[in-house]
Amino acid sequence: MKSYIGLFIISAIFLLSACKKEHFYTRSIVNNTDYNIRLVLFGDNQRALGDTISISSNSTEVIQDHYSQHRPKNGLSCAFQQDAIVVLANGRPAEISKSIFSDDYWEKDLVGKRSLDQDCFFEIEAADLRILSH
Repeated sequence: MKSYIGLFIISAIFLLSACKKEHFYTRSIVNNTDYNIRLVLFGDNQRALGDTISISSNSTEVIQDHYSQHRPKNGLSCAFQQDAIVVLANGRPAEISKSIFSDDYWEKDLVGKRSLDQDCFFEIEAADLRILSH
């Protein structure tokens, strides 16, 4: 009987910890040049949809590093391709190629607090995002 009570308590603690809120850290990108970046948007069925994201050198793009403390690196948290960064653009998962940055150390172009668990899942604020349809 004691083992059942212990198992119940452990299960309850696990379920309560899984319900904690996700954590957000804000970061910014400041670019030296204008970019027209190929943005691969994924629809509800994960089919790639073609759009282009425009990042201007005159603006600072505010992005949020989004991760769940209790479910790091879940299905939408990392790039489908190694050379891409996953973002949420208008609530939909998308990829931005890391090749837009000057070198492999693209993290140095992202200013602010960095997630300890993930480095590839961001949410771009709608006000700072222009998607130009083809």
